[in-house]
Amino acid sequence: MLDKLVTEPAELEQHCKYESDIATPPPVNRVALTFDDGPAPGATEFILDLLKKYNISATFFMVGKQAEENPDL
Repeated sequence: MLDKLVTEPAELEQHCKYESDIATPPPVNRVALTFDDGPAPGATEFILDLLKKYNISATFFMVGKQAEENPDL
């Protein structure tokens, strides 16, 4: 599952329509990590456990209906 969470920079650039879609790189050793879906049983817990294990902060943008259906996540 972890391999599906990682996007290589070159692959990410291919998804940007315009060069201006690529933001200025963050300071060394810093990234803004976001998850734009869910929560989804199984996947959300896996991600949260992994973030906790490595003391990583992230921002979650959840889908309203999925959040209502999974309030404990």
